[in-house]
Amino acid sequence: MLHWNNKPISNITVGLTTHCNAGCPQCARTIGKGNYDLESLSIEGFKRAVPPEVMSELMYVGFCGSLGDPAMCPDALEIVEYTRAANPDCHIAFLTNGSIRDAGWWDALARAIGKKGHITFAVDGATQESHEKYRIGTKLAKVWENLSAAADTGQCMIDVQMLVYKHNEDEVEAIEAQAKRYGAAHFIAFSTYRFDLLGDQGNLQPSTKYPLKHVTRVGDDHGGISCLTMNGGRLAVDTKYHLLPCCWFVDYDVNLHSKAGSLRQLIDDLGGLEPLSLLTHAWQEILDGEFYKKLVAMWDCQKAPGVCKAMCAKNRSHIASMTAKDSWFVQKPSNATGV
Repeated sequence: MLHWNNKPISNITVGLTTHCNAGCPQCARTIGKGNYDLESLSIEGFKRAVPPEVMSELMYVGFCGSLGDPAMCPDALEIVEYTRAANPDCHIAFLTNGSIRDAGWWDALARAIGKKGHITFAVDGATQESHEKYRIGTKLAKVWENLSAAADTGQCMIDVQMLVYKHNEDEVEAIEAQAKRYGAAHFIAFSTYRFDLLGDQGNLQPSTKYPLKHVTRVGDDHGGISCLTMNGGRLAVDTKYHLLPCCWFVDYDVNLHSKAGSLRQLIDDLGGLEPLSLLTHAWQEILDGEFYKKLVAMWDCQKAPGVCKAMCAKNRSHIASMTAKDSWFVQKPSNATGV
């Protein structure tokens, strides 16, 4: 069994691509535009990076890119098909804005995922005008068309996720009703914490109806680190096939979190990216290597990385979004992992 610091690894999040059809204002991709390469994983590279003997050990595989929409990856469908063939029992998650490709492709994707998995579609407005205030460049009608095609297969579960802002906070029930009508099994709406990270965002304003819970960031006296991803058995794979501790590390060329410090410098200090390449190193070799050992050693001293203190400090008062709605239109599955 794969392990990191004696913790078994069972979940991975995969960034399939840095390409996207949208321009969401609070996305790391938009904020860091020009600071990352435009690229996608290939089916050949993915098979090398995550061979069947590794895939067969996993319980959850999530395709939710920090810097791109997974449906923009040319080989996305083939990669999902390979994942399911290599592991018939794992939960596969696919998170998307849904305004990409045609209905036939989404039909095929839902069938490839099968009964053990879900697709989450992002819908942030009851009308095109409202929706595109955040999901810039996407078409709401296209989202509903593709969602309906996936739902009609009767295969994987279909979710609708809504980010609540001031401009759409009175549309929660309307979007919930639309989600049910088009065949979604689950709808969730919540306010976004990114105002806390990014400050004012032009014409976007935080919801007053569903405000964030107050958070106090820690200083140097962080009380040590309790790594959420390590304790949860989760790791991340980026679009260059690097095995990284979490999704925050994936954004090493963007630095979305203002208190994270320079992630690129941190990675270089820990040994650089080459020892993390899944194309040239085995999984356990990477996890037993100097990068992961040095990172864990930093957690119990004052030199803990800024990103670790900001997100996983033991004594921090962490930020929490306000959930506006969490509705199931079917009986909630007992294995609704990651939903």
